[in-house]
Amino acid sequence: MTPTAYTVAYQPELDGFTSFFSFNPEMMIGMNNYLYSFKNGQIWKHYINPLRNTFYGTYTASTVDICFNDSPMEVKMFKTFSYEGNYTRNKISSTFSTYLSDRIFTGSIGASDFAVKEGEAFSNIITLTSDFDVTLKEQGVGQLYDVPAPLAYTVNAPSPISAPAIGNSSSYADSLYHIEASTGTKYLIGIITNYVNLGSQSIFYTATENHTPSYGDLLVVSKNIYSESFGLRGTYMTTSIVIDTTDKMEIFSVSSSILKSYP
Repeated sequence: MTPTAYTVAYQPELDGFTSFFSFNPEMMIGMNNYLYSFKNGQIWKHYINPLRNTFYGTYTASTVDICFNDSPMEVKMFKTFSYEGNYTRNKISSTFSTYLSDRIFTGSIGASDFAVKEGEAFSNIITLTSDFDVTLKEQGVGQLYDVPAPLAYTVNAPSPISAPAIGNSSSYADSLYHIEASTGTKYLIGIITNYVNLGSQSIFYTATENHTPSYGDLLVVSKNIYSESFGLRGTYMTTSIVIDTTDKMEIFSVSSSILKSYP
């Protein structure tokens, strides 16, 4: 694997290296209050190009890495992310990772998912669908007792959760899983299209049957990641902000809503 080369900026006031640039000059020199660099036999004058993130005619989006590490000994739920600054709409996206023991949980926010509220761009952190049984968005609803009709599954107990989100597609509907009693392996049955609570029984209907459950298997409802925010669980969270624009942009502050995760 070829290592990535960067140009590193040093700031004397902070006594540290503050930035990593994607351009790789052959030589740099400061003269008459301007910065000049040499690349492929040409001289370039910096900080006069109105197009940001563009060096030597090549555009590369900027990335800012941040770590949220308040109360590092406590397990927390990172629910939201917001930033404030002089920015262009729909030009910033983010990815997130939280760490709990040897497990890593990931999430993201698309550039179009941010909403501006009181001067801040705000959004819920969207958990990736591969994270099953780690963000509290799954809950068992009972063992399979009967299959009264095709694509219908009955548990012999009222559901302990609120009625699931239903629909004819996967856009916002919840999903029904079963956990195989003999192996403990989880399988997706399908998207929930209807739900009936009969008091002593609950019936879940799905659009398809991706995997056939057996009597006695535990049925699990997995909440849709877009219809309800669950955030990411861990002791700390790293954030990578991608700034994809040639406009001048500044970020003044970032924040996240954090809840204590009790065992």
